[in-house]
Amino acid sequence: MDEIHNEPLLEEYMWKKMDPKERWEQEQINDLEGFAALEQLILMQDELEQSEQIDRIQRLKEEEEQTKREQEQSQLKQWEQEQLVEQNRVDIIAHITQIEDDIEQFNQTEAIQQMQDEIDGKELQLRQKSQMMYNYFNTNNGNMLHS
Repeated sequence: MDEIHNEPLLEEYMWKKMDPKERWEQEQINDLEGFAALEQLILMQDELEQSEQIDRIQRLKEEEEQTKREQEQSQLKQWEQEQLVEQNRVDIIAHITQIEDDIEQFNQTEAIQQMQDEIDGKELQLRQKSQMMYNYFNTNNGNMLHS
């Protein structure tokens, strides 16, 4: 601790002992050392700014990559949803087609049943008419035979 307090006194003593030429040379050395220290500070400042700039660029690059990944994930999710919608559409169309086929088959069966009912009705009418005619002829032939 004494060295810190004694150092300026020692420097002042040495300064007074120097001749003018040595003082001038020492001043030049001090100036050069000051410039060198200033240059070193400027260099350190430049390095710090470059480091900060590199960090900013790195962060921007990472943000861009993150944004790109998010966009790709979003596009993939959208594509998957579109595929699901398309598959659902195909399934619905197939289901509707099956229902339409079932309805058509039902309508055809219904129409055939109606035609069969009409045929059965006409056959019944024919049988009834035949029976009536048979009965009529049998009744009239029997009456003619008896007369």
